[in-house]
Formats: sequence, structure tokens, C-alpha cells
Amino acid sequence: MRTPKEYVENLRGGMVTETMLSDVLYSYSKRAKNYRDRIRQYNHADRWNGYLTNNIIHCEETMQAYYGKKSDILKQCDDKITGIHRLTFENRRRVYDYNKEWRLLEQERENYEANKPSKVVWMNQYYDHTKKRYIEFCDVMQYEHRYFLYYELGQHSFHRPIETADLERYKGVEIVELQELTTYGEDISDLLSIQFCDKVWKCVMSKGEGKTN
Repeated sequence: MRTPKEYVENLRGGMVTETMLSDVLYSYSKRAKNYRDRIRQYNHADRWNGYLTNNIIHCEETMQAYYGKKSDILKQCDDKITGIHRLTFENRRRVYDYNKEWRLLEQERENYEANKPSKVVWMNQYYDHTKKRYIEFCDVMQYEHRYFLYYELGQHSFHRPIETADLERYKGVEIVELQELTTYGEDISDLLSIQFCDKVWKCVMSKGEGKTN
């Protein structure tokens, strides 16, 4: 998109409005997702070679750079946080009776057999012809939580991932469980130029120079 004249004039005066900031964050975020999608395409390519490897490395570096600048700016916008979003991922894994963890799961296995709440979701056994005995096993379901600060700036909203330990800093912010978090890229013709975005990023990051209104 063509950079609005108003944005250019504001930046010359060392001022970054909320609308400008929103468009810059949106542009960084969508460009990063474009590179994320390219990486997925390369990873599903039928033919793997050095050319693809170099492209993937370039895309990953560029994607992380854009996400990094987006995160840098959002860290300056705590007053725009309207919530914390949580995603829960299920991880099912199998433990055999010859694994060290088997003993540690004794109570969980007993709970499962007694139809009580348990991390164990399945138990069975099979005959191992090499060991010449029946091998018992159980499937354990683990849940991983990922947290994202949710910001609303201008006409756009944004997520910034945080660690579980960081929740202590945001005690008063409501946590909302999400079923999924699906994001998309965008045609770069609808985004601000990287040159302008980087100038705004530098302005915001420079103490005393950038300010949001």
C-alpha cells in the first residue's frame, strides 16, 4: 500500500500515532506469516535439494526478524492488552513396562483401571517374541498450554506469545481459552513498505524519540 502522507509527516516529527502503529504491526505480522507459509510449501516439496535448504533458511531468518520487531513494539504497548489467550495442545505418548517411567505411573494406571481421572487413557499388552514375554504398555495424555497476550490497536488485533512464568506479571488480565488460533498471510501490496515499518520501529525503540498517541 502507498504510505499515507500523514504517516510520513508524523514520523518526521518523531510522532507515532496508534493508527500508524497498528498498520506497522499488521504489516510485520502478515509478512512474517507469508514467509511461514513459504516454509511450509518448501517442506512439502517433492524434491529436496540445497537450493530449497537455502531458501528455507532465508525464510526462517526473515520470518523471525519480522516477528521480533513486532514483539519489540508490542512490549511498549502494555496499555493495549485486553486479555490473555490460551491454547491447549494434546500430546499422546506410549510408555512400556520396561521404561523407567512405568513405575512412576503406577497410581495413574490404578486410577485408569478404577475408572478414575488419570493421565493414562489406554492400557494393553502384546507378546514380544524376542523377550519371550508379554509386554504391558499404556498411553499417557499430556496437555501443553501456550499463552498469548492479546492486544487491540486501531483496527487490528495482535498476539504475542509469552512463557507460563510471565503470567505472574499479568495477574489482573483475564485468560480466555481458545479452541484454535488460525492466522493467514496477506498480499504485500496491501501492506506498508518494510522501509517505512523499520523507520517506525527505530522511532519507537529509541527512548525519548518515539511516542504513541
